[in-house]
Amino acid sequence: GPSANMYGLGCTSGFKNGKCLRPSCLFPEICAHLSVSQEAYMELLNCARALPGVKHLFVSSGIRHDLALREPEFLELLVRHHVSGHLKVAPEHASSPVLARMRKPSWSLYRVFQDRFRATARRAGKELYLVPYLMAGFPGCSMKDMDVLERRLRESGLKPRQVQLFLPTPMTMATAMYWSGMDPSCGEPIYVPRTHRQRKGQLDKLLYWRTPRARGTPGSPTRDHDLS
Repeated sequence: GPSANMYGLGCTSGFKNGKCLRPSCLFPEICAHLSVSQEAYMELLNCARALPGVKHLFVSSGIRHDLALREPEFLELLVRHHVSGHLKVAPEHASSPVLARMRKPSWSLYRVFQDRFRATARRAGKELYLVPYLMAGFPGCSMKDMDVLERRLRESGLKPRQVQLFLPTPMTMATAMYWSGMDPSCGEPIYVPRTHRQRKGQLDKLLYWRTPRARGTPGSPTRDHDLS
């Protein structure tokens, strides 16, 4: 569903040429007809914070970081008044093919947000932290993709503790990919980690810092058929 800072956003085209044929307003890039101003959400936060008896108003998750980057004033407001210590955001992965199937922005865009968040927190004199939400076992995600994610985490010095294994849920494209073994956007077959060993192997990549080899450099890449 819509994220926190998508409050009040809408299409500016008016559908003059009929129904919009885009499957997403945000992917593969933010639609030119999407009003990305977060003024309505900022006004909502300001009004709520000004209510009698309200001492703190914290937003702990739900921020769409690609949209937040479009409006520096929103990020400033968020950091100065609405983050208690940790802000959870959802890059979800670092491998481009997996992110494309998730319809999520690039890992590099998350890094830009991370840098701006930290810089804004420093200017505000606050000690704040980003908590990245990451996922393993997504349909189309191979061990090669998890190697990419592990490498990016190591490069960033991130040791994620809150991670998730993909679980199919009704009425989602991800679940359709899980059951069909096919990417419906192009009709191509995809690898789907299904067994406990395959899924745990991917989860272990996310939690690389808990394993003995975390004390050294990444080991040899694990192949999918090694975990069948």
